[in-house]
Amino acid sequence: MGDMNARTGTMCDYIDDSVDHLNLQDVYDSDDFCMQRCTKDNTINNFGKSLVTLCAAFSMHMLNGRISPDTEGEYTCYTATGCSLVDYVIVSTELFPISLILK
Repeated sequence: MGDMNARTGTMCDYIDDSVDHLNLQDVYDSDDFCMQRCTKDNTINNFGKSLVTLCAAFSMHMLNGRISPDTEGEYTCYTATGCSLVDYVIVSTELFPISLILK
């Protein structure tokens, strides 16, 4: 959990055959995880690309925009120049089912 200054937009944080932005399919096996993530922040920056690649490579997933109470991917940073989602809670594929029952 933390402030990553990473803006991931709607990038997918798991590997499957339809995800082409990661270029990891030749190195890692596809993940059984396939739950889409919602977000109000559609911006992507280099930190975001790195975070998504890290998550996909190590079978970790962002809870933001996936579980209650944040099913919409709410903004986590509010400034005079705008809003963004830069704070993430990330768990492994194995811990994801447990996080569904946490509030």
